[in-house]
Amino acid sequence: MKILVIIAGILLVGYTIVHLFPLKSQYKIKGWANDKKNVRYKNQLIATLKGEGIPYLNKFELFAYNIPYEVFNRRN
Repeated sequence: MKILVIIAGILLVGYTIVHLFPLKSQYKIKGWANDKKNVRYKNQLIATLKGEGIPYLNKFELFAYNIPYEVFNRRN
């Protein structure tokens, strides 16, 4: 099987054609994450996906990392 990849163009895998387009991140969580913010941003993401007609599975996960030292004015 031959695979041809063209960034921001077309990906060919066998007989399947998938169009790829570079996108910037749409959401930036400012400050510290908490349950209330997580639910709010999840609901915003779902609304955006529905508005754009993008199918999704109703399974979302948040991955966060706390560094072992404190950095002032740090943004996530």
